[in-house]
Amino acid sequence: MAIAYQLAEAIDYLHSNVGDVPIVHGDIKASNVLLDGEQSCKLCDFGSAKATVGGPRRGKKLVMMGSLGYSDPCYLRTGLASKKNDIYSFGVIVLELVTGREAFSEEKGEVLAAVIRKRGDEKAGDLAGLVDPKLGSEFDLGEVEAMFEMARKCVGLAVSVRPSAAEIVESMKASVASAFMCGEEGKKKF
Repeated sequence: MAIAYQLAEAIDYLHSNVGDVPIVHGDIKASNVLLDGEQSCKLCDFGSAKATVGGPRRGKKLVMMGSLGYSDPCYLRTGLASKKNDIYSFGVIVLELVTGREAFSEEKGEVLAAVIRKRGDEKAGDLAGLVDPKLGSEFDLGEVEAMFEMARKCVGLAVSVRPSAAEIVESMKASVASAFMCGEEGKKKF
């Protein structure tokens, strides 16, 4: 989960540490997350990024790209961009990392976030069945539960309960030890 942690840090930087003006990326998706030879995460493609001076203004729409499966339904419905749109997309990427599924299945016509929302609260044993089969048994079930819970909050339709990027970073520090693993050991772990 080092990739998810590093991505959360990048989003937190955009949302709160770029001078006095928060930035909404607007198109966070797996193909805009690059990995170097050491598996360090780099967020790219800022073509849709928007400065949110004074926060989103009521009635003022900001056009962002967004991508199928990663776009926040709230943004799609209202056209109002906010930092919570990036948090939604982050949650989708976490779900992709944990499940090994794509954000949108053209074959099934399913959006991963919607599928996970429909499943509701699952017991730990049930969650294990959702984990990417390529991981075999090389994952910590407690971390899986923590990541699913975080992803559910991020992709929830109630925008007000979505965590901030800073809250995600702090939550991962507290509950996901593998977020700090790197190298060969980190690749073997969830």
